[in-house]
Amino acid sequence: MPVRAVFRSVIVAVVTLLLVALIPANAQAAELAPGWRHEMLARVNAVRASVGVPALHPCGALRRSAQEYAMVMASTSTFGHVGQDGSEPWTRMTRQGYTWRVAAENIAAGQATIEQVVQDWVLSPEHYTNLINPTLRHVGFGYSSNPTSTYGSYWVQNFGSGRGC
Repeated sequence: MPVRAVFRSVIVAVVTLLLVALIPANAQAAELAPGWRHEMLARVNAVRASVGVPALHPCGALRRSAQEYAMVMASTSTFGHVGQDGSEPWTRMTRQGYTWRVAAENIAAGQATIEQVVQDWVLSPEHYTNLINPTLRHVGFGYSSNPTSTYGSYWVQNFGSGRGC
C-alpha cells in the first residue's frame, strides 16, 4: 500500500476516534428496549422472507460500524452516507474488520420506532433493494439519538457478503 494511502487511512481513523470521543452526553447509543436489534432483524428478515430471500445473519463488525456511524451522525447533526471525515460505508465496515465482497448501507433519521424505520425503508425503492438483495448475507444495526440534533434519532443498517463477523 502506498505511503500516501496509509497516511490517509491513519488520518481518517484518528478523526473518527476524535469524533466518537467528542460525542456529547446527550447523544445516546440505545434508548430503545434491550434486544431492539433482535426485533429489527426479525422485521427485516420477514421482509426478505416475503419475497423468498434467505435471512440475514447478524455480524459484530457490521454492528460496530453501523453503531459508530449512527452515533457520529447524532452527535454532529449530520445525515448522509459520506461521513464528515470523508469515509464511505465500505470504508467504515473495513475499519471494523469486515472483509466485504458486496456491501450496502441504509440510513434513516427522525423515526421513533423500529416499525416506522423499517416501513420507511420498505417504501423507498433504493433502501428496499438493499433489504431484499439476495447477495447480501450479513447485517449490523446502529441507532443513536440526540434531542438537540436536527432529526433526533439516527438509524444505520450495514449489509455485506464477506468475512469478519
